[in-house]
Amino acid sequence: MNRLTYPEPGSVVYVCFAGPFRHKGVVTDRWVNGKPTVIANAIKTKGVKEITWDQFEDARQVFLDNKPAEVDAHVVLWRARRLIGQAYIPLTFNCEHFVEVCYGKKPNSAQVVLALAGALALVGLLAMAASEN
Repeated sequence: MNRLTYPEPGSVVYVCFAGPFRHKGVVTDRWVNGKPTVIANAIKTKGVKEITWDQFEDARQVFLDNKPAEVDAHVVLWRARRLIGQAYIPLTFNCEHFVEVCYGKKPNSAQVVLALAGALALVGLLAMAASEN
């Protein structure tokens, strides 16, 4: 691969995991072994950390996500680097929350909402099934 095949600094990238879920990160302007680094928030890194492309990819395909808003890449990277060391908290500060904050938005995670809605629906179905028996 060459530099032309990688997203621009400040771009949001993701890899799929556990079915419909996506692990997101922000592409940086630093390069290691011919590939850009990525700043991401994960359990594996114990919070926000700048990692190599290969570490982010973790043998999965990397996809380019649409930017949440038109924000200068330097501002996105400044915000991302300012968050390095922040703890990973699944419900309140995961990779999606991190990306939203990097783009100047309120922390939000559609995946958390989806997971919680799914869990509530499952509880409801189990309760209905139990009451019918």
